[in-house]
Amino acid sequence: MAKLFLPSLPVCPHCNTVYRYSDVKKIMFKKSEKCYHCKKNFKISKKKLIIMIIELLIIYAALGLFLIGVVGIKPLVLFIINVFLVAAGILLIPYYIMFVKKK
Repeated sequence: MAKLFLPSLPVCPHCNTVYRYSDVKKIMFKKSEKCYHCKKNFKISKKKLIIMIIELLIIYAALGLFLIGVVGIKPLVLFIINVFLVAAGILLIPYYIMFVKKK
């Protein structure tokens, strides 16, 4: 049976403490952080986030071309759809942050 991929919030690479959504939002633009549980330092990696942004841009472009070219949707409606999709992507950012051990 195929497994459904669901993104998960990042965990401390040392003690596997799961960080809450609000905690990840606070620290996601830092380069490193100290775990609140085990007090060890780790790096904050944004590789998955960059891949997610590239994938979303490709999906938005393909969706826009399809909706305008094939369905004949009006540009204003397409703009509203894109605003909704961008907002959804922004809400998903903490799920694409990873914590990795410092070398």
